[in-house]
Amino acid sequence: TAWRPYLWPVKVIALVGIILMLLQAFSEMFKDIASLRGIDLRSGDPAHRHHEEDIYEETA
Repeated sequence: TAWRPYLWPVKVIALVGIILMLLQAFSEMFKDIASLRGIDLRSGDPAHRHHEEDIYEETA
């Protein structure tokens, strides 16, 4: 066309989005594999420990 807009910014943003989604997919895959092996990756997370304490208090 006569207008010829720049397409490289759109392509770069799309590429960055795809890369971020792939990183998230790999992260979830590794977490699932660890879960299947019985490894708890959330044990060091303070929010997870606080949630477990709330559940323990509700059941007691």
